[in-house]
Amino acid sequence: MADRAGAKNFLFSFAWEEAQECARYFIKQRRPELRLLIDSGAFTAWKKATQIDIQHYIQFAKELRSSARCPIEFIGLDIIADGNATSDETEEACRQGFQNYEEMEAAGVQCLPTFHRGDPWPWLDRIAARAERFCLAPRVDGAKTTVKIEWLENCFKRLGESAWKTHRIHGLGISSAEIMETFPFYSVDSTAASVAVAKFLSYRYFDGRQAVMIPKDEWRYEVCKPQLASNSIGDPSAIQAIHHYRPQGSASKDGQFGTYWFQEQGMKAEVQLEAYLTEHWAYRGVCFDGVADNQTVEP
Repeated sequence: MADRAGAKNFLFSFAWEEAQECARYFIKQRRPELRLLIDSGAFTAWKKATQIDIQHYIQFAKELRSSARCPIEFIGLDIIADGNATSDETEEACRQGFQNYEEMEAAGVQCLPTFHRGDPWPWLDRIAARAERFCLAPRVDGAKTTVKIEWLENCFKRLGESAWKTHRIHGLGISSAEIMETFPFYSVDSTAASVAVAKFLSYRYFDGRQAVMIPKDEWRYEVCKPQLASNSIGDPSAIQAIHHYRPQGSASKDGQFGTYWFQEQGMKAEVQLEAYLTEHWAYRGVCFDGVADNQTVEP
């Protein structure tokens, strides 16, 4: 399915055993064109009020890296302060997270430290001074996009206008088209789309600027009405979702019907979004992979 969709970049979370097995599977393929990013699972653990064992994570990272034939990166085990945490508690979370980053690096596992919205600003300075590759986390806490944009603006101002030349920054939990078009992230990730597609059979497509989600109730009933196909839905291609729909538990694993088909459409939308964003930033002079930043790109 991933090959048919043209997907080459994958993120897996250490917090889930199934995701660990997926990561091992992709490593065994020995395909150098793939790129893997492994998340520590700190956010999942924080939501579940559980803990990630850093030694087990380090062991897993070494296992994958020892046999990897493709680029593979690891996000350090960060500590997320609660939204109601005191300044001292937030400071301690930052200290512990940075200590985990240093412990992983000392163990031979290069990783990305994380700076969260709400963390004291000196920690961003410390992270940027130490790591070329790191994460910015606007936090998935229900805050408005405008709040996250304001925080990211302050981050990039503090890092400097040419931050993208010296650092390859990853945006954690980012799916907003406005954010992706505004800030020069090297990479971003968001599981919201995957969950909505897999659990609720939402139909996902690329509209030329962003990956749009059509809930199951809409594509099942509204898309059948010709007068709404172009107005309410936005993309008449969603009508194919009706043909490929199968009740839960009766999907075909070849990706032709049911959940797997919806997941594949979602992957295609993400690949198209990635291509669009790469061209968007190339036109603005931001290119990461061996292309001069002053290259002229015809509109």
